[in-house]
Amino acid sequence: MILGLDVSTSITGVCVLDVDGSFISVHYIDMRKIKDFIEKCREFNKCLFEILHDIGPQVCPKHVFIEDKLSGFSAGKTMQQTLMKLASFNGVVTWMSYQLTGVKPQHIHPSTCKALMKREGLFIPKGGDKKRLTLDFVRKEIKDFPYVETKYGNPQAYCYDMADSYTVAKSGFIKFVKGDNKDAE
Repeated sequence: MILGLDVSTSITGVCVLDVDGSFISVHYIDMRKIKDFIEKCREFNKCLFEILHDIGPQVCPKHVFIEDKLSGFSAGKTMQQTLMKLASFNGVVTWMSYQLTGVKPQHIHPSTCKALMKREGLFIPKGGDKKRLTLDFVRKEIKDFPYVETKYGNPQAYCYDMADSYTVAKSGFIKFVKGDNKDAE
């Protein structure tokens, strides 16, 4: 089993793939209403444990991939406090994922993920809506992707995070499991 995580302090997307890269499930961990950092960490740990348990306590991930969020920000575009909070949470998630799975997580740079997914057919033009294009791509790839709209016809926020977690898991599969990482750096 392959576990892909799109880490955020608001909603973390979780994707599970089989060892051959085929889709098993996607989930999300919603922490938007939790203000305290430690409580967010507890919620992530509890929810990831439940997700792994529901998949099957006898099935352990062989690979865990986490998008390296801190490197995805350009200088001056995000407040320093936000960057530090996200970097801290990413580190805690990395550690908790290791504790729950026994597998050392591997971080994937966003540009590597983008390059690998482009080869799979996900093209995001300069200035394009990355979140929406990624969600549309994943919905085409996964016929039973759990997609829910708001009353205004927009995707629920967690749909984007689940789609991103799929691209992280799939990129990790391509680069580290298949060993096919040419032109991905």
